[in-house]
Amino acid sequence: MADSLENNDWMTNIEQMVTSQKIMTLAVVWQGGAWPSPVYYLYLRKAFYFFSSPDSRHIKGGQETGGRAGSSIFVDALSFDKIQGIQMQGHIELVKKDREGLFAAIAYLKRFAISHGELDAMSFIKQEYRASFYRFVPVRIIYMDNGVSMGFKKELEI
Repeated sequence: MADSLENNDWMTNIEQMVTSQKIMTLAVVWQGGAWPSPVYYLYLRKAFYFFSSPDSRHIKGGQETGGRAGSSIFVDALSFDKIQGIQMQGHIELVKKDREGLFAAIAYLKRFAISHGELDAMSFIKQEYRASFYRFVPVRIIYMDNGVSMGFKKELEI
């Protein structure tokens, strides 16, 4: 049975881990099979922001299933007894160009030291990278940490 994030300290461990990393793998169904794609992300307000081409497989595949996707983020461990990461179930959604969306886009570009000049951050992403700004919103997280004990897992629902 999953624990609630509000009722434990596991979210602190997860947030420390995800803010120290930069790449997450998104997985969607694509043409009858699974398709994984690595993306750079910004973790903000319990969502993972990224930009991608609207024509990419992970975006089109997500759209075909109502946005449903899986994701994982792991620390680059030097040995198997140090593996730590999260596996997530959730959905991908297009970020609206509103105050919240612009704030997230600015924070994303700042995290990766990308200057957007005179353009607003979302217009810059669209123009410079021919991409749209998305977020992955998890609904279930499995935190695993072999540093706690070999094979340790904690399932959390949001």
